[in-house]
Amino acid sequence: MSLWGDRNQSALDYWTLAHFGTGVAAGVFGFPLWATLGAGTLYELVEPAFDYEVFGAGFKRSEYRAESIPNRFFDIVAVFGGWVLGATLREAKAAADLARK
Repeated sequence: MSLWGDRNQSALDYWTLAHFGTGVAAGVFGFPLWATLGAGTLYELVEPAFDYEVFGAGFKRSEYRAESIPNRFFDIVAVFGGWVLGATLREAKAAADLARK
């Protein structure tokens, strides 16, 4: 298993970046950490049942193998890391707004 690049099999792939971005958005918009991690974990658990390619290929079963356990784990870690960054940015903006008053 490689660390990066092999979709669904590497610990990290391009979809890990999407999970990170989702975490950032959740943190910036003030979603609670428990809800963000709960939604991310639930997604990783039910995703295999809905593993279809939709964009550009019609609605057919994905040609990629199911996600490996390390890939799922690091996708959830990415959601957490993104949330921390997003929440930090949100708090920094709130502090800067308060300092301007």
